[in-house]
Amino acid sequence: MDWRGRGGGVLAPPSRHASGRSYRWLRGLDQAPLAEVPAALRALLEPPAPPPDPSGTPTRPVPVGHPYGRRVLADELARLWQAPSRTRNQTAFKVYRYVGAGVLEDEEVTAAFTDCALAIGLQAAEVRRTLASARTAGLANPRGVPLDPHSRRTP
Repeated sequence: MDWRGRGGGVLAPPSRHASGRSYRWLRGLDQAPLAEVPAALRALLEPPAPPPDPSGTPTRPVPVGHPYGRRVLADELARLWQAPSRTRNQTAFKVYRYVGAGVLEDEEVTAAFTDCALAIGLQAAEVRRTLASARTAGLANPRGVPLDPHSRRTP
């Protein structure tokens, strides 16, 4: 509504007044102070905190690609080389939990496991199915970096 109680739109440049003249700013946009963002809006703009680790181990926020996550990925890829066929999904699941917590990149983990699995002779269709299953379960059960990085990595 405008000041006369009628429906209206935005009154800002380059809108035109009924007289035909264009509206103009009284102060330049670079001179106008910005209002503080309301807390409710700021909360929507900030990334959500990772969900709590279901293992109960206190975790800390870390950047994607943190060395702890990279170590977990390397360890599990090494295990994959010796893993019996029925335990491969568990190996990938462990790593996808760190993807779910934002410690590792999804694409990087998928590419690393795909390359390793194909190198040990698994069929591409089996690799896709196994990784899809491990990814779904891992993302649903995120695991962050423990406060004590020397503690056990998996429950």
